[in-house]
Amino acid sequence: MSVMLSAASCLEHTQRLAGYANATLEGVGQGLLDGIEAFEKTGIRANEMVLVGGGSRSNYWAQMLADIFNRPLVRREGGELGPALGAARLAQLGIDGGSVDDSFLTPTSLGEFLPNPATALLKYQNPNA
Repeated sequence: MSVMLSAASCLEHTQRLAGYANATLEGVGQGLLDGIEAFEKTGIRANEMVLVGGGSRSNYWAQMLADIFNRPLVRREGGELGPALGAARLAQLGIDGGSVDDSFLTPTSLGEFLPNPATALLKYQNPNA
């Protein structure tokens, strides 16, 4: 009996930790959405949203963000290096000059994450529903 109780409380603990991790990701996603919406209030809207950084390798995170933002997200080749590579390219432009078009070629698309209407609208866009 004690083995079963230990296994049950371990499972409960694991589920609780997974819930905290998921809530953290959702909170970060909502914070990013706040930034996107603030940016768009200036009248500028991105033609495409591309995932960059180490988190761009996670299908779970990519889908969650597509649902939170309620818009498609693109994963591109080398996206996990995006922030560092972008900074290096900006530094190169500052030192050597050159054109932005030559220094910032668009990497190959590795796929797109489309928002799941049920999740996007019911869970994230209307949390009180």
